[in-house]
Amino acid sequence: MSNGIFSNKPYLIRAFYQWIVDCDLTPYIVIDVSVAGDSIFDLLNYTKKNRLVLDISPKAVLDLQLNNRNVLFAATFNGEVLSLDIPMRAIISIYAKENKQGCDFGVEDSEQDLPPDNNKLIVGKPPELRLV
Repeated sequence: MSNGIFSNKPYLIRAFYQWIVDCDLTPYIVIDVSVAGDSIFDLLNYTKKNRLVLDISPKAVLDLQLNNRNVLFAATFNGEVLSLDIPMRAIISIYAKENKQGCDFGVEDSEQDLPPDNNKLIVGKPPELRLV
């Protein structure tokens, strides 16, 4: 952490995601597969120039979590359900498929300036209510 200032990247990703979905558009993220980790190993055939574009709309993924340090979700690829855990530093951009509006972050070298993982947006998980 430098001077107590955290990276704004996870906050911007959550904000852009919410805005894109609220506008009934399709949120896409672009990831750098060289820093994405093992969870995307099965998707390497879909990469282009070390980049992978993923649809993270509510219709395309299950149990989406946009944490401060990673993006987690399950999705079906070629009929197989895969659970993905994408580090925040691997995300290069988020944008709306339909109008290409969003935010480009570029490639980051480390996660040291990311905030602690206590802020998150969880999508697609219904609340659990109990009768008291």
